[in-house]
Amino acid sequence: SGVAQATLSPEGVLLEVNAALCRLSGYPRRDLLGRPVTEFMVEPDVALATRGMGRVAAGETFQLRRPQLLRHADGVTVETRVSLFPVRDADGAVRRLEAVVEDVSEAASARRELQLTEARWRSLASHSSDVALLCTADAQLLFASEAALSVFGYRCEELVGADGWAFVHPDDVEEVRAIWAAAAAAPAGTSQCFELRVRHADGSWRWVEETLTNQLDDPAVGAMVVNLLDISERKSAEAVLEELAGTDGLTGLATRAPLMASLDAAFAAGLAATTAVVVVDLTRLKLVNDTHGHRAGDDVLVEVAARLGRTLGDQGIVARLGGDRFAALVGGVGDVSELFEVCAALLDAVEDPLQLDGLELLLTATVGAALGPAADSGALLASAESALATAKTGETGPMHVVRAETTSTALCRARLIEDLRRALAADELVVHFQPVVQLSDGRPVGAEALVRWQHPDKGLLSPGAFIGAAEDSGLIIDVGHHVLRQACRAAARWAQLGGHRGAFHVAVNLSAKQLTRGGVVDAVRQALADTGAEPANLMLEVTESAVMSDVDVAVRTLQELREMGVAVAVDDFGTGYSSLTYLKRFPVTTLKIDRSFVAGLGKTDDDAAIVTSVINLARSMGLECIAEGVETEEQRLILQTLGCGRGQGFLWSPALDAATFHTWLGGRAAQGGPAADEEHGVASAPGQRTRRGAGPGLPVDPALAQRVADLSATGASLATMAAALNSDGQRTPEGRRWSARSVAQLLVSRGLRGS
Repeated sequence: SGVAQATLSPEGVLLEVNAALCRLSGYPRRDLLGRPVTEFMVEPDVALATRGMGRVAAGETFQLRRPQLLRHADGVTVETRVSLFPVRDADGAVRRLEAVVEDVSEAASARRELQLTEARWRSLASHSSDVALLCTADAQLLFASEAALSVFGYRCEELVGADGWAFVHPDDVEEVRAIWAAAAAAPAGTSQCFELRVRHADGSWRWVEETLTNQLDDPAVGAMVVNLLDISERKSAEAVLEELAGTDGLTGLATRAPLMASLDAAFAAGLAATTAVVVVDLTRLKLVNDTHGHRAGDDVLVEVAARLGRTLGDQGIVARLGGDRFAALVGGVGDVSELFEVCAALLDAVEDPLQLDGLELLLTATVGAALGPAADSGALLASAESALATAKTGETGPMHVVRAETTSTALCRARLIEDLRRALAADELVVHFQPVVQLSDGRPVGAEALVRWQHPDKGLLSPGAFIGAAEDSGLIIDVGHHVLRQACRAAARWAQLGGHRGAFHVAVNLSAKQLTRGGVVDAVRQALADTGAEPANLMLEVTESAVMSDVDVAVRTLQELREMGVAVAVDDFGTGYSSLTYLKRFPVTTLKIDRSFVAGLGKTDDDAAIVTSVINLARSMGLECIAEGVETEEQRLILQTLGCGRGQGFLWSPALDAATFHTWLGGRAAQGGPAADEEHGVASAPGQRTRRGAGPGLPVDPALAQRVADLSATGASLATMAAALNSDGQRTPEGRRWSARSVAQLLVSRGLRGS
């Protein structure tokens, strides 16, 4: 037999061997026979083999699963796998052992080499600063190296099984898909290198250089091999160098820095009165990108840059401010009417039909312009951008031309806008959150997201210090989108905390510009997708005046948002106009009672009547009601009595930064609910003192209770009921005159109102 075999006594002495075993061991037959087999084994295998032979002598079939080392005649060792079988006599006693010995040296060596190779590969993959991925042809992730955590913030187990396209920037998806399709169809081993943006776990976008290699047909790999190198810092450096160099890398135009330098020079030369700035904003470039791809959008920008330059000629300088916005310095302008003609020529040049890959594209633009003199070059540019914001409203057509302001107020405004633009780029805007609670027990049910500016010199600024400038300059859309992303990220996080019965929402305020021209539906959809938040955990708040700025567009936008499952609230309800006329058209879920009415509760009948009307209106339309600015226990009690379900205000907490709010909310979840006042269930935030109100305390006369019930049934206000009881000569159980608050306490205690 070609397989090594031997016969042994029950004690392990070799009785017979075949030629294959002699070749395997290197010993002639005479040197093997009559000797214990353990003499040819290497420690510590002797003990294992001895135990195995003992088990076979007892009647078992036994295989030494771990490779056994046999000592070869020339001194080397041979790895073997040994199987032992008992041979019995007629009486069933084991008379001898039969052994089959298999040489596994080559297989073991190959296995060790494979293990070594795998260990080396895993070490390289684990400690490389580049991210290594294995993906299917359609970009489903099969493997991710540990660098994914340090580079992009994702744990490996989070990525395996995920759809790779979900991590690619929307503007890059079409181009990257085309590259992947070409790579998958290319011969095995073909690699392609390209740049794209990838989503970080914190929601930001990182530039990466991707090397894509087709290994689909390799049986050992069977995947697309992806290596990602984070080049975000390089991209930022390139942008800075471009800015310093003064040339836009795509269009070849000047950038903001040389434009401002030229303006400064004009002012220094005494030409401020005849110098103008024109800002041109393309309004359909996104449609081009979505329809024809990102490269087509770049081609359009290059063509528009050329047209603006040709139209302006030697009269000025054209610059690209970024994205789809251009600016032009125009010199020698006599008056506003002359500047208007320049703007019209630039607008005509942009809107002239453009041929792209055999297709005719029609572009549109809005233009804002300002003619000096101004306080300085920054003020002149700010005036032009403010004029552009006015043009975007549609009230003046696609163009708006103004004479720049020279007052110190205008200069401060211009500097504030420039500072705010820098703050957005530097991520200085932060979001604080004020709790929304159930009035009946203080249970947190939501939060309102409120933007703050962490100014490097002035500290934390409230919205009143900068929102007006953001509105005027059009930066409110960027500010709004920033707050929206932060709010969605918080909503996804806090919805997972225990102790919340029902959906926990985070509310975000929308400006009129966002609602009617800011692409808010796409922004909401993208923010939800990027953060993993559910639509039910997001509420968008709009004011009546914001909706009324363009009712038809606003209603369509709100309807799309509601169809996504996002809640919509009318903020500061009652302070606007045409409330009842238009409310039935608005697809809203919630009315928020303005704090100015809440502040008067318990003090004036007028405010109580307004609040009562709003609550009754909400109830009749099936809407939720939230009262803002609740500061006292008396206000909370009256609101609950009137049937308002929820509230927010300093009674529970001021607005908190995200980390503090998370701790506050998590503490209530750990307790199975809010940390409540024993009597009223009022929850306290860090640094807030719970305010208590006296309860009914003493027994109430049944006749008095019936009188209050009868008055309540007529719909009388709290103040009216208090006046009626006092005129009847009635006194509270404590012997005092009746007030709106004491009536409210009695109604709640008797279950006549509130919940």
